[in-house]
Amino acid sequence: MTIPLPSRTDLAVIFRQHLQPGESEIDVEACAVRAMGRTGADCAAIIRKGRATARRKRRRLITQDILDELAGRLHAMPTDVLLRMAIHECGHALVGHSYPELAVEYLRLAEDGGECRINGQTMVHTSATLHRDRTVLLAGRMAEILVLGAPSSGAGGDSDSDLAKAVMLAANEVGAYGLGQNGALWLGSSNSEALMREIMNGNLPEVTELLTAAEAEARYRLQPRLFKMAEMARAVLETGVLTGGRLLDLLSRDQTPDAAE
Repeated sequence: MTIPLPSRTDLAVIFRQHLQPGESEIDVEACAVRAMGRTGADCAAIIRKGRATARRKRRRLITQDILDELAGRLHAMPTDVLLRMAIHECGHALVGHSYPELAVEYLRLAEDGGECRINGQTMVHTSATLHRDRTVLLAGRMAEILVLGAPSSGAGGDSDSDLAKAVMLAANEVGAYGLGQNGALWLGSSNSEALMREIMNGNLPEVTELLTAAEAEARYRLQPRLFKMAEMARAVLETGVLTGGRLLDLLSRDQTPDAAE
């Protein structure tokens, strides 16, 4: 039997349980986000190491001690790679926040890449919600283009990548949901290899058009937010994670595309 790893909520509880009197100011939510993929035993060991660091510096344990221990080899990564990761995830966050119905839960950087968790996507789609979700997915790549001049491979790769998800959403719209230019057309089950084969055989131009429109929308929403993106990137590079009040503060000071014109 495989025991599942603790959820983010579980990790916050675990961290809280291992804190001592006088350590109540530790941000367990930020620690939990950074610790995703770790076990309860890992968290206990991390706190012990953090306390050892605090003792050497002759002070009490602080949140940053724990976050630094959780960072592992992240600090050893090249600065330019870390900056690109931060900009990428901030792009997702800023565009996600620009849609009132969506909520940005957290950003984090990890050795295997970054993550921006956004809640609010629905199970029942229209062309508008599909376009929105593609826009959010492609916002990380667009952020790299706007700030660094060119994208990296970070948006692509495996079937769980931003590009894979965006392409599949476009394929679903055209060939599974009956929302494409040809109307009530069904070519295969949503998210299926059969559907992708049909798309490749005759509907790729429409899928490309949908992706291009999402990229343009992401550019429109990010262009007036470049200063804010730089501020957020610096913040997430400091700790490796943005969540809770700090994240909300950075996002709430943002302006909408219309207000920026």
